Amino acid sequence: MKRDIEFMAINNNGELVYGQYYSEKYVHYIRSKGKRKTVIDHIIDHETLCQSTDLIDVKNVKIFEFDILEHVKTKRKFVVLYYRGAFRLMDFDEFKRYGDGYNSVYGVDYGNSNSDISKSFRQNSHTYFKVVGNIYEKEE
Repeated sequence: MKRDIEFMAINNNGELVYGQYYSEKYVHYIRSKGKRKTVIDHIIDHETLCQSTDLIDVKNVKIFEFDILEHVKTKRKFVVLYYRGAFRLMDFDEFKRYGDGYNSVYGVDYGNSNSDISKSFRQNSHTYFKVVGNIYEKEE
């Protein structure tokens, strides 16, 4: 069974756009559906491309790679990264310090670097996290 993978990226206007990713002649695009099912091709900065994890947070918001998640009880923040074949969490402060050098990548259990968040989120861990931003969004 083939599934369409949704992506998110920053377009030329600095806005987040969502849809299917493709490239032609060194130009990168996100194709999304507009009103009345019209197709819109957004030229994007390919360095901001983020893949959907196929997971949702406590407010049913889709979670993408490089999203910033906040634990609803502890207020601790994490960045979603794709590492060694799975989506994992990295402490946000460490991410700011080291970038995505993967010095300290966590599973939802905050310490098992072999933990894929997909399994934990499907077992109700999503009820402890909410999306509060993405590393490519400009802070207000």
